[in-house]
Amino acid sequence: MPRQVAMRAAFVGIAANSCLLALKATASGLSDSLTIFSETLNSLSDVLSAVVILLCVRWAWMQADWNHPFGHRRAEPIAALIVSIFTAILGFEVCRSTVIHL
Repeated sequence: MPRQVAMRAAFVGIAANSCLLALKATASGLSDSLTIFSETLNSLSDVLSAVVILLCVRWAWMQADWNHPFGHRRAEPIAALIVSIFTAILGFEVCRSTVIHL
């Protein structure tokens, strides 16, 4: 995927998820629903994931240097690992708080 397309997709994802986050946070503040709150956290994880992906896409397209003779292409799998760990922690915390509230 060309760099411009990847960067544009990351910016669009951040903007769209930020709008969703604002709407869901407003709805969560107006209600006392754990479901809406967990959806707000889901949107927060989407925004943070998009930011991590944006940074790693930028790093992945950097030219090779003396410290990285084959380039920085491995930054993309590292982004996927960071996003998956963050999402797993967030999912665990939502489940844990649901069980505690029951």
